[in-house]
Amino acid sequence: RALKKWYAIICNWPDSWSCKSELLACATSSEGLELLGDYLTGKAPATLVKRANSLIFMQNMLNQLGYFWPLSEPDFHRLLKTLRSAGHYTSRLKSPKEAVTFCRYSFDISDLHPITVSKRCLGATGSDFANKLNQASPLTVADIWHLHTCLDNGDAWDRVFSGAALFCIYARARWSDFIHGNCIRVDVLESSGKVAYVDMEVQTHKTMQATANKFKFLDLVASGSGIFGDDWVRGWIDALKNIGVDPFSNEPGKTLMPAPAEDGTTLQRALESDEASVWLRLMLGENVKRSESTRQISSHSLKATILSMAAKRGLKHEDRLAMGHHAHPFRM
Repeated sequence: RALKKWYAIICNWPDSWSCKSELLACATSSEGLELLGDYLTGKAPATLVKRANSLIFMQNMLNQLGYFWPLSEPDFHRLLKTLRSAGHYTSRLKSPKEAVTFCRYSFDISDLHPITVSKRCLGATGSDFANKLNQASPLTVADIWHLHTCLDNGDAWDRVFSGAALFCIYARARWSDFIHGNCIRVDVLESSGKVAYVDMEVQTHKTMQATANKFKFLDLVASGSGIFGDDWVRGWIDALKNIGVDPFSNEPGKTLMPAPAEDGTTLQRALESDEASVWLRLMLGENVKRSESTRQISSHSLKATILSMAAKRGLKHEDRLAMGHHAHPFRM
């Protein structure tokens, strides 16, 4: 999906840019997508979609304001000032510049270099006053209890989603990383038969190329003992089997959180982060729209929950970096 977005974007670029001419020279669209895959090797799929969406937003704004792509540095600065005067958030102002910088270095487009190094464009994306960070709110203990309750007593799909959400909470996992895992392994206590740990290897994840450019699997590990209940993993496994998903089979392209079809069957794709955010807000009694909710609940709240608890407990910042699977110099 990310490569197809980029394919459509690059087809609207100037003919003088080599990446476009190389793309148009491909005999088939499949060859073109393979070419883009070579250009974008090592980039996380979620990052590619995010940058593509930023370019699409920028192109739409350019069409409304009467600008033409590619922009010169003065025009790009005027665009940022226009967006800022229209009341757009700082994050929205930064996204076009981040996308342009991404294009400059990913596709070696020298025409974009003046924008990437422009100090006034950088300053136009900042804020004149201190703002509270618009971060996802961590879940409360009551929220986690509700997810455990839904896993035990909810309908078929709410049970599957609750199990996936609890795994992301206890493994401190990004949703975009979790949906690329296709199977789990369980470590069972011999004395009681309860699950002690459950883990998942993820091949495609955000920081896979961050450590000395050497690819590494991301190993997500969660405790079998949750805040409520000692064997929540068994409930999740049962819920997955009820919708026809075997959590132990290592099938390429499979996900442990497929998107549901209208008739209750599984689609051939994973549940996206924005869909998971809406589902989570509805389960916790919040508004469908994040902007109208009393709390900033999103799929990233799942990862933030245990990390927030760890900070309140007093764990060191270095330990919390490792817990959150961030790239850092401590090599854990």
